[in-house]
Amino acid sequence: IQRIDLEIKAVEDEERRLVNTMQELSLEIKAATAALAVIEADSEALKTQIKELGEKITESTERASKDEKRLNSVKNDRELNALTKEINGANKSKKQGEQDKNALQAKCDEKQALISTRLEALKSREEELKRLSGELEANRGGWKESIEAKLRSKDEIKSAVAPEIL
Repeated sequence: IQRIDLEIKAVEDEERRLVNTMQELSLEIKAATAALAVIEADSEALKTQIKELGEKITESTERASKDEKRLNSVKNDRELNALTKEINGANKSKKQGEQDKNALQAKCDEKQALISTRLEALKSREEELKRLSGELEANRGGWKESIEAKLRSKDEIKSAVAPEIL
């Protein structure tokens, strides 16, 4: 009877272990999904910043170009100095914007690579969860039949043993 009880407990433990593994995997998938959403939001914010910097660069380029065209109509040294200062400022702003844009683009590329890696890991975890779920469903019927057979066997043995010995 004790041996049968141990066999029943082993089957129940196996089912419990599989269910616990699936629950842990589900929690892991939820956490990974949340982390992925944060990374994607960061990536989108970087893309927005890159777009804004691109607009600033374009604006600086246009301003410098417009100021360079005005150089031909300069009438005195003071206007020339002021215009040269504006051109240099616009070029400096353009150069700084390009550097910032390149740095942000590098960060954005890193985030995209991280997103790809996390998506692959998430996909493999989801596939593993599906596999375990299928395994659980496939084995449940067999486990139930096995437990019922062991309980019937236990009842047969119990009926043959005197109640005071049992």
